[in-house]
Amino acid sequence: MTAYMALEAYMALEAYMTSLPMALQKELSPFGFEVRCTIVKIKYMVYNLLPEFVRMIDWDDFNIQERKKGDKHSSNYIYKSVTVRVCCTMMLFICSVLALIGAYCSVCWLYDNLRTPVSLIVHTLLQTILPKRKFGAKYGEWAVITGASDGIGKGYAEYLAQKRMDIVLIARNEQKLNRVANEISNKYSVRTKVLVADFSEGQTVYDHLAEELLPLDVGILVNNVGLSYERAMCVEELPRKTVWDLLNVNVASVTMLCHMLVPSMKQRGRGLIVNISSLSASAPAPYLTVYSATKVFVRNFSMALHEELRPHHVQVQTVLPGFVQTNMTAFVANEHKERQVAKHLVQVEDYVRYAGFTMGKTDRTCGYWTHGLQYAGLKLVPECIRILVMKTIYNSLRAPHGVQKVD
Repeated sequence: MTAYMALEAYMALEAYMTSLPMALQKELSPFGFEVRCTIVKIKYMVYNLLPEFVRMIDWDDFNIQERKKGDKHSSNYIYKSVTVRVCCTMMLFICSVLALIGAYCSVCWLYDNLRTPVSLIVHTLLQTILPKRKFGAKYGEWAVITGASDGIGKGYAEYLAQKRMDIVLIARNEQKLNRVANEISNKYSVRTKVLVADFSEGQTVYDHLAEELLPLDVGILVNNVGLSYERAMCVEELPRKTVWDLLNVNVASVTMLCHMLVPSMKQRGRGLIVNISSLSASAPAPYLTVYSATKVFVRNFSMALHEELRPHHVQVQTVLPGFVQTNMTAFVANEHKERQVAKHLVQVEDYVRYAGFTMGKTDRTCGYWTHGLQYAGLKLVPECIRILVMKTIYNSLRAPHGVQKVD
């Protein structure tokens, strides 16, 4: 029995015990009978079920009259004022509502943060029972990776080459691309294709990409190319061209490549799209304002696209990485090496090993377990606190403005 139910039972029992003896006294008094209440103990048993803070109330403050047991004028029951009953009922009601809200928020937080590890465990168990399918047979022959010349993009290219998929490498630096393509071909004996594209140029690059990609059986698309600030800065410190580059590289590339390749994936009834967002998308990030906003777009776009393509058996995964040691975060490792943020940089090999393992198993991941803990911690506090945390981190990284393109 809950405390609220106990109080209701107690009040109902008291009303019954007040009414019944009075009625019997009226009925039996002509016959010489005297009626007394003899079930006080039952009332106190119910009363003891009330919460301690209710039982410890100084009832005298509420004009409660209690007649001592043994007094010849006592009727052996307690009169309590209506004010106290209403007060206690309201207190219990408020506590119950707050408890329900707390339970609901806890369930939402647990679902939001445990669904990825639970999904990974379930898929791992199923793989031990069901026959394994190669990525090529499951999704298609080719994997397309943007920003593949170094960093996370190169890591994804090597991971998928290990899975015996042919690789299309897209970036703006042809020399780097050719070197990575040769390394992958020699090491994993898979086909590679190099496409040079500078996504900051806008829509002019997509006609060429469509001519090269549409004839291929593209099974996996990894939208990794990204542009960030070289250092944190205020929005007005950004050059106008940099703002356009951020939008073209971080927003337009993801949107246009999905727009280009989704029809063929839907037609074949298979495929996997991996869109790289950022942990900064979990809250507004002052001094990284435009970049974090573009990554919020990627996150929301990916989650909505996941629901659109679910009936067509095309999977979409959103990746929310924190700080990984790449060219994009080189200034953190070099100029802030004594700070905590530099000490928590994750190596690309470690990051891709975990993030690659989640491919096809969950629709959202932070890519690494420490980043998952950071995400869970941020979601545990109100948005104002998350903004304060982001502001503190990036304000400490402020320096002369500049940008760095990663592809």
